[in-house]
Amino acid sequence: MVSFVKDRDFQVFFAKGCTLLHLFMAMWRVYFERKVEDLALDWLRQTVGDFLLALSWVFFLVYSWREKYD
Repeated sequence: MVSFVKDRDFQVFFAKGCTLLHLFMAMWRVYFERKVEDLALDWLRQTVGDFLLALSWVFFLVYSWREKYD
């Protein structure tokens, strides 16, 4: 992502969207993919990965919030 000051609002919007996307993907994997036999082998590993990716975007939001108000 580009770190220009004028793009901060878009970056925050993008990070929030990515966080929601990863959380919804994790919920999809928990509720549906574990029930399908062909996809059931990797659902736990992929769900953990989705949560970690969402957490990385949350860290970005916290960092950008801290940078904005310092």
